[in-house]
Amino acid sequence: MHSIYYGLQTEDNVTLHIEVAWKTIEDHQKLIDNPELYKKLGEALLPCMAGTPDMVHVYFNPSIAPVLNASVTSFCQIALQPGASEEEIKAEREKLVGSPSVHPVSASWGRAVERAEYILAEGWEESLQGATDSEHAQVRDQSSAKEINVAKKAFRVALATYKHYEQEEM
Repeated sequence: MHSIYYGLQTEDNVTLHIEVAWKTIEDHQKLIDNPELYKKLGEALLPCMAGTPDMVHVYFNPSIAPVLNASVTSFCQIALQPGASEEEIKAEREKLVGSPSVHPVSASWGRAVERAEYILAEGWEESLQGATDSEHAQVRDQSSAKEINVAKKAFRVALATYKHYEQEEM
């Protein structure tokens, strides 16, 4: 694995997010397939879990390293609705990233492996570069999901580093 980050979702200060950057999904599967180690991991995490974890694998482009290493990371889940096209998702992403009033220091996105959903991740040096929660919501709502066949869920996490992600040279 490249890195491990964790933190509470800032909107509710209760939901724990753990972001693990694996080299490959197969590396993660090897951990899952190791019953002794996976059991220990589950026992360690169980006390902080109130429900079933939601796990998703995403191949981010460009590298997510700068996003994870920023002071605050925001995530936006964009789900394809029946009849929606990937072109609509790409247009929605451009609206979100290209907002004139709020600019992240870095952004990365990719399609989830497990479901018809895209994840947009943005890194911020401060909590949205000085934007308030309501300003951030307004910026995100300018790109109205009602106009196209997508559903959005956005949240922010101030990630702490357990293992720092060093971007590999290409």
